[in-house]
Amino acid sequence: TTVQTEGATLQKEEQALSEEQVVLMNRFQELTRKAISELNADKRYKMIINAVSVVDAEPSLNISDVVLKRVDELYTAGTLE
Repeated sequence: TTVQTEGATLQKEEQALSEEQVVLMNRFQELTRKAISELNADKRYKMIINAVSVVDAEPSLNISDVVLKRVDELYTAGTLE
């Protein structure tokens, strides 16, 4: 029964970690949306895409670093808590 007990404990821990991962991903998505909304409040960007793969693009169009910096600032400030 020790193996069964350990197995059940591991399943509970796995479930808790899975739920925590979902919460963290949702929070990251919310922070990213907020950061993009703030960064584009003046509507200077006509399109902001979330791309898995870009074949070719002008590097100056990539604002990923700016967005991630703002997400980090929002996270550090405790936004969404």
